[in-house]
Amino acid sequence: MKILDQIDSLSKIVIDDNNEDAILSFMYEFASKVTDFLSIERINIWLLNKERDAIFSIAEYDKRTDAFSHHSVIYQKDVPTYFQHLMEDKIILAPNIHTHPATFEFSNNYAKEYDVISLMDIPLRLNGKLIGVMCFEKTGMIPREFNEMEQIFAMALSQLAVAYIENNKRKQIQEKLQNALKEKELLIKELNHRVKNNFSVLVSLLRLSKENLQKEKEKILEEFEYQVFSILKVHELLMESEKGTTINVSEYLQKLADEFLASYVDIKDKLQFDIPNVHFEISSKQAVHLGLVVTEIFLNSLKYALLPLGKRFELSLNPLNDKRIEIIVGDDGNAFDFDAVLEKTNSFGLSIIKDMADSSSFDIIYPSKGDSKYKIFISK
Repeated sequence: MKILDQIDSLSKIVIDDNNEDAILSFMYEFASKVTDFLSIERINIWLLNKERDAIFSIAEYDKRTDAFSHHSVIYQKDVPTYFQHLMEDKIILAPNIHTHPATFEFSNNYAKEYDVISLMDIPLRLNGKLIGVMCFEKTGMIPREFNEMEQIFAMALSQLAVAYIENNKRKQIQEKLQNALKEKELLIKELNHRVKNNFSVLVSLLRLSKENLQKEKEKILEEFEYQVFSILKVHELLMESEKGTTINVSEYLQKLADEFLASYVDIKDKLQFDIPNVHFEISSKQAVHLGLVVTEIFLNSLKYALLPLGKRFELSLNPLNDKRIEIIVGDDGNAFDFDAVLEKTNSFGLSIIKDMADSSSFDIIYPSKGDSKYKIFISK
């Protein structure tokens, strides 16, 4: 078969678009034909790594065993002279790999391992940039030279290989983009769902406070402002996070603490925060409920301990282990029996704390006689 006929035949190879590794399939289709046509035993494709200080094989065919291999690596530090010639982006013709100035470094390793005596290396270029090399190798003891027509044939094959590499790369990029779009759509749906749920919480809070609104409008609206803030910060953190579905507890509690300090500068010396930067993620629903619980405890402390009595308020985070944390929140005022007060007064604030904690499955120790602080335990 003539060279042009051979090139035309190879260019008509069709690879299934759904094939995960098109270049290997391409090599499988033409490798045996090319080695027969050129009377050689080996043909390989190598690509430069990102740092351009090594080449790694994506397909190595050996006619003697009719077998493929890949993932071999050749480092620049081991064959610096070869890399110098490779970077010149020119064909390397080595009738004798052991004596040629560009390939002699392979004499005691690669050439010995595969019994290579002669080679022809064709640069692979994509958009004018060198991306690798296609190697045609003769084994045995007798050196050979590749004539001009064989060089033209090899260059044509290298262009076919680059076309398949580029097609495979574009396919991978397209798949990544499609997956990213799907993930984004799911994330937006999830965020919208959570926003809807959280605004439902706000509506419920408004309805619960409606009866008291006429009596203490300013105080109720101020409390509601803090409740809205605690939910707003959850959504800000969700938008900033990579996952978009979970919140880092440390970061969230710190934002709440910063807001408390900014709002009550005149009593900042009474506010004690100990929130170490630990990596502990919770769901956005848990974060909303935790924020509402902490906010309500803070507002109650303002009304009954901080402002009237000058007591101290504490918000601290203690990592117990990788799977569990403890949050301590409350003031050092007079201890009270949470359950007894809730049952007796039907307090709106205490009801919120109880409902939010229960719905998020927090393990919580409520204040009792002798201890006025809440201890909230959250497990993964």
